Amino acid sequence: MPPPFSLIWSRKKHHSYLTALGVVMFAVLLTLFGWIGAELIRFESERHQQRQIEQVKQDLDGLATTLKSRIYANIFSVSGVKSLVAMNPELTQEDFSRAMAVQFKEQ
Repeated sequence: MPPPFSLIWSRKKHHSYLTALGVVMFAVLLTLFGWIGAELIRFESERHQQRQIEQVKQDLDGLATTLKSRIYANIFSVSGVKSLVAMNPELTQEDFSRAMAVQFKEQ
């Protein structure tokens, strides 16, 4: 004897509810995985950007140190000009240029 119509209808209804629930759960999980993936990508991008900023800061610090040492060396070299002129008040432009070329060539 076949099952009553209401029992068949009940099974179909139950099956459709389970199917709908499965589709909804799949959609929720898919959305959740998509959101987590997007957050991980954003996090990694920020971390990469932070590493680049730190690298640029280190490079700039190195350049600043190099420039400071060159500036101090030039100041030291130029400080000898006063002595040179005081010792040779009759110094010509050519002699002065030669002396400065020698002084700055050492760097």
